Amino acid sequence: MGNNRLEDLYNQKDYSKILSKYVEFNDYDQEEKIFISFALLEVGSFSKVLDCMNKIKVDEIPSRLKGKYYRYMGLVLFYFDFYDEALENFENGFTIGDQESGLWKRLLFVETFEISKVGNCIFRFVNYLSSFEKKGIIFSCLSVYNEMQEFFEITFEKKINIYVFTQPYDALGNKLSYIDNGFKNIFLYKNDLIGHEIVHLFANSLYPQMRKNHFIDEGIATFFSSKMDYSDYLDKYYNHFIKFDIIEVWGNDLMCPNMSMRDSIYYVAGALIGFLLKEYGKRQLLFFLQDESFENAQKVFGEKFNQQLLVFMKEIGFDQ
Repeated sequence: MGNNRLEDLYNQKDYSKILSKYVEFNDYDQEEKIFISFALLEVGSFSKVLDCMNKIKVDEIPSRLKGKYYRYMGLVLFYFDFYDEALENFENGFTIGDQESGLWKRLLFVETFEISKVGNCIFRFVNYLSSFEKKGIIFSCLSVYNEMQEFFEITFEKKINIYVFTQPYDALGNKLSYIDNGFKNIFLYKNDLIGHEIVHLFANSLYPQMRKNHFIDEGIATFFSSKMDYSDYLDKYYNHFIKFDIIEVWGNDLMCPNMSMRDSIYYVAGALIGFLLKEYGKRQLLFFLQDESFENAQKVFGEKFNQQLLVFMKEIGFDQ
């Protein structure tokens, strides 16, 4: 039924046109089923992916797609906590030349010192930490997790994996900390802000497709992980606010590489989120987050938004 057509759509990342084929999945040929499955994984429909990929005959998969099939099957199985089967698929993919299967194996199956399953989280302590340090990390993560679950009104279908490192790099040498939102994994450096990535995970799961903005995205994580209201937040971080052009940074989706300015941008972005929550309420703030652009803020928050932004700048000392 047109293999090349589905492959072209997949390569163009036009997943929506492929997803409509899921209803008639069994009517498609082997190669078409593969691209329907791949598209489902790209948009995070994990239950559907597993169902589809189990219907594909591995021996009939074209050689050019087999490595990716094993890799994606490994990711889906890991997502559903079938770890032995996931590892086997990553190994199969790597054996036939899919280098990314090997990278995922190293990243997800890094040797761990201890694994603790607590609440909705699986903590994977890659290196040795004292009992005090582990308890502190677990308590901080779960505290923010529970608050964000209530605030964003999101319930994940699985436990999240939190990899905790004592060095600021993961098993592949990537700088920590960060989230893998689709697969609900957090890779955490123990000295970073513990709740920051938890907030990112919830906020970035709010809408299937979001127009994210670095300034607002980091502001959400910075404000909510502080666990303060707007007034207390200003009192604590006011001296960290170094003046910059808020509209330029927000409007152009810029983040300053200079560390002193970077910190100021994060703290000011957090203050802005607190201000918006105070002025407009939870529902309007959450609605705005599906498109975090400055232009959308003007639409969502109304014609007086620019005036309110001036009020905010005055409150943080940027009007001087």
